Amino acid sequence: MFHRAIDTASLENICTHLYNCNRLFVPPLETSVDIQEYASKIRNHAKTFEIWYEGYLIALVAAYLNDFHTKKGFITNVSTELAYKGMGFASELLKSCIEYAQQNGFVTLDLQVHESNIAAQIVYSKLNFQERDCDNHYLTMSLNLKNNNI
Repeated sequence: MFHRAIDTASLENICTHLYNCNRLFVPPLETSVDIQEYASKIRNHAKTFEIWYEGYLIALVAAYLNDFHTKKGFITNVSTELAYKGMGFASELLKSCIEYAQQNGFVTLDLQVHESNIAAQIVYSKLNFQERDCDNHYLTMSLNLKNNNI
């Protein structure tokens, strides 16, 4: 049975999940970050939206929702383990993240995605994220939370 949670994953859970998903990122996650350090940053500074299966973290959205001055959030991670791709978990967790951000007064959510990751761009576009700019092969996509009904 699948279990949804917010902010329950330990550093070890997040690190294991990111290593399991490493090669599913475009490009692989390890080419742009130290996975252990990134997992630590997520655990210490991000709000995590999680799906678990039999005690294993199988899908994760992590967002920095801690800028209460500008009310701008940033989704730093969207990942689903290979065996569970195509089941809608990324969209479900993104919707939970969007709802949480709206309920806490955030006005925008941004994320970055590699320009060649068309599948992810389609998921984000379906949730009303709009392309804002492109820098070094990464698109920044933004969602206006004030006028968004998902």
